[in-house]
Amino acid sequence: MRYVFAIVLILLTLVACYVQEIFLHFYPPQVGKTIYITLRAQTPFNYDQRKVYGSKKDHALLEYVPLYTYRSDDSEAAKKKIEDLISKIPEFRSQKNIGEATFWGYLKREFHTDFTRNEIQKLYGYKNLENLLQLVLTIAEPIMQGKIIDSPNPLRDKKTIDIYYPNPSRTESFQTYKLMTKEDACSQLREKVSRLLSHVDRYIRDDVLELIVPFISTNLTYDENENNRRIEDIIRQFPSRIIAYKAGDILVPFYTVMSDKDTSLINTYKTFKDNSHDSNVPWVVLIIILVVVFYSVILSKAFIPIRQKQDFHATHLTMLIITLVVMDLFILFTPLPVYALPFAFLPLALILLNQDSVSTIMSTLMGSVLVSLFAGQSLGLFTFLTLGGLCAILFSSNITKQIHILKPAVAVGLLSMTYVLFYLLDWANVASLFGNQGNQGISSLYSGFDFTFFSNVSWAFMGGPLAGILVLLFLPFLEMTFHNTSYFRLNKYGDPENPVLKDLLSKAPGTYQHTIAVASLVPAVGEAVGANTLLLRVGAYYHDIGKLKNPRMFAENQFQTKNGHENLEPLESARIIIDHVKNGKIIAEDIGLPGEVVDLILQHHGTQLVEYFYDKAMKINPELFPRKEHYQYRGPKPQCVEAAILMIVDAVEAALRSVSEPNRGEIEKVIRYVIEKRLAEGQFDDCNITTRDLAKIIQSLTNALEAQFHSRIMYPWQEKKIDFT
Repeated sequence: MRYVFAIVLILLTLVACYVQEIFLHFYPPQVGKTIYITLRAQTPFNYDQRKVYGSKKDHALLEYVPLYTYRSDDSEAAKKKIEDLISKIPEFRSQKNIGEATFWGYLKREFHTDFTRNEIQKLYGYKNLENLLQLVLTIAEPIMQGKIIDSPNPLRDKKTIDIYYPNPSRTESFQTYKLMTKEDACSQLREKVSRLLSHVDRYIRDDVLELIVPFISTNLTYDENENNRRIEDIIRQFPSRIIAYKAGDILVPFYTVMSDKDTSLINTYKTFKDNSHDSNVPWVVLIIILVVVFYSVILSKAFIPIRQKQDFHATHLTMLIITLVVMDLFILFTPLPVYALPFAFLPLALILLNQDSVSTIMSTLMGSVLVSLFAGQSLGLFTFLTLGGLCAILFSSNITKQIHILKPAVAVGLLSMTYVLFYLLDWANVASLFGNQGNQGISSLYSGFDFTFFSNVSWAFMGGPLAGILVLLFLPFLEMTFHNTSYFRLNKYGDPENPVLKDLLSKAPGTYQHTIAVASLVPAVGEAVGANTLLLRVGAYYHDIGKLKNPRMFAENQFQTKNGHENLEPLESARIIIDHVKNGKIIAEDIGLPGEVVDLILQHHGTQLVEYFYDKAMKINPELFPRKEHYQYRGPKPQCVEAAILMIVDAVEAALRSVSEPNRGEIEKVIRYVIEKRLAEGQFDDCNITTRDLAKIIQSLTNALEAQFHSRIMYPWQEKKIDFT
């Protein structure tokens, strides 16, 4: 089965590494289309905006449409002034002697003219002056109402302009070839007047034009401030910096409607990948295969003798698969920086599932390699993930309650935040602070502390708590999947004040004292061989709870009372003794004990023979040859090192109760006898416990029991007999 898990792990990693390329192949970026995954730089990548946007910026500036504001006030005022002059001419002529002088003064004052007396006499004496003025005004009016500009310079290479009309407020497009300068308008008026009024005396005609031409003015004003602002906006739309993307940096967040800038960035990145990194594909595939194969070999060769768990491979490989899926979903469907990856989820989950620290470190290193291959192929990211995972393992000791998950979660967050702070800091600017460019270095350093920098640092801290939250959410599912029990559930039943244990104390006090003694011994033994000490302690508390059904049928609870087995057949007595395992399972399941503890209850006697009653049956009816299987526990034999330890310590603790003054030699002799007897019976065959493990168990258990049975000095009052009557 582990080979299947290894193959799945390899395939999932490969898919995660190239899912972005696969997506872009089938759904190439298009302007206006929605992108449904977050696109990230998987390798360091420099994006030169000048190369991408240079021609586009030039084109946008070339296509820029200038804005002019239309003013009609001047032409209206000029028209009214000429009409006033026309209306006053009859009045001037009614003044016989002074009319000409009054007319001359009016023109000087209102029109700022500098006519000579001779010119005034000719103009004033022209009989149809009012009609001539009205006719020239009629010719000038459409010219004055045309679009007149001051300078043609802003119109260079422009085909249209935007004209803003204040009353009512609106903007219209206008073709530049219809525009004219003030000089053009004046020339046009003169040409039309000369052509249409050729019959009029040239001097009179020129004098009339001299009155009207000055009133032709520009009515389109180039709004320099607004146009400069618009041009700056265009320039900002096409930046010209070189952006250095680190591995894992976001190019386009998921569910973004692609703009032209987004499309240009992704296409440039694709070109960079196609040109530079095609040769890396075989290496990535080879690295993934080799890493997974070596990892599986190490698990099978180095860790199985320690753990002896049948599902050991499945637990670690499945947790790696789950971690890869969760991390890849995070990468693809969140807009968060890669530094927020809750990678500590892997080591925290393994620790809480009672996996040993050594194998958890190995799995964490394995996960760091695989995740860094698709999250961002860089040594910096690999180091970031590895340090966070190792920190989680280091601070995960003594987790007994769910709230305790905060300790490793916050520790990982602080370490990740510190790492990212130093990793993203521009050390060139820091170095310049101590050089000759002090002020310039400070300015450059401050410019690096932008929103993106602080966002990355903040999210790096949040990666730790996110991992803790993920573990708490996944833990019930993981416990059911792996038939593993977390520290939280085990601690729930590891309290001696549990109602079932209190019931055991009141109904079967001898059994209770035995379980407490066993529970005090197994942690030291388990620690010596790398077993789960918490599971051992809880298993020791409950391994004999089946004796609650018939407590007085067990020797440790009989005290001075009559032995209940005296009047029973040996087979019936053996059945009662054997059934305490079955009854223990029933009680354990009724109170919700974890499956691993139930397994210890079933396995702590394995398939041993109840020798006392079997020998008794042989003595009573030797000719019937009682069948051994009727006097054997139903098993199964120990399936893990924890069950083997509990079997040994349970038997040794009970056996030593019959030794009056146990010393180290006697203790070790009993331990060796118990172990050798069970080895001969094949009780440890299914857990493959090694001789090295057994040697450690003998030494640690001897030390623990010697400390428990150590001799004391005799007090003076104990040296003489005291009459208490």
